[in-house]
Amino acid sequence: MKVIDTRGKLCPLPLIMLKKAVDGTPVGEEIAVMTDNETAKGNLRDYIRELGATATEQEEDGYTTLTFRVAMHIEEPVPATCPTVTAPATAKGDYVIVARSNKMGRGEDELGTILMRAFVNAIGELDRLPSHIILYNSGVLLAVEGTDTADTLAVLNEQHGIPIIVCGTCADYFEIKERLRVGTISNMYRIMQLQAEAGHVLYP
Repeated sequence: MKVIDTRGKLCPLPLIMLKKAVDGTPVGEEIAVMTDNETAKGNLRDYIRELGATATEQEEDGYTTLTFRVAMHIEEPVPATCPTVTAPATAKGDYVIVARSNKMGRGEDELGTILMRAFVNAIGELDRLPSHIILYNSGVLLAVEGTDTADTLAVLNEQHGIPIIVCGTCADYFEIKERLRVGTISNMYRIMQLQAEAGHVLYP
């Protein structure tokens, strides 16, 4: 039986991890997926039902294990409350992503932090990847060692060749230069140049 541990992972990562596991599992084999996130649990249930399977659920120590037998394969998961999961991106688009904060949207800071983590962790699943990812203001905190966002940005940089551009003034302000997991320290002129040359700019 294949065991997928998604505990501590935010939407959409649990669904992405399960889909990848199913894609490489023969029909008839069992998969157990563990989650400690209620939203993710609902999305995992929906995806398992879409596969034509029925999951048994076991609750223990603050997490749920859904166990099912692979019945068939589908091309896409069912729509969920988090971003749609697609095949890994194979091409770069003519756009840049600019994270100007380590939070997404306005309102509750805790919610904004959760949303931004989900956004960054979903970038690699886009059909067309950005040409660059630019971090400034508190957005530079996304690249700090020990965060899951920094790990994701490192994968995008190392495996997909996406430059991660970090504002040097911002890194100095937050005193994080020595703690950066990934990223090239740059200046405002270069940040302006990249945005001016891009087909469009995506601000989360």
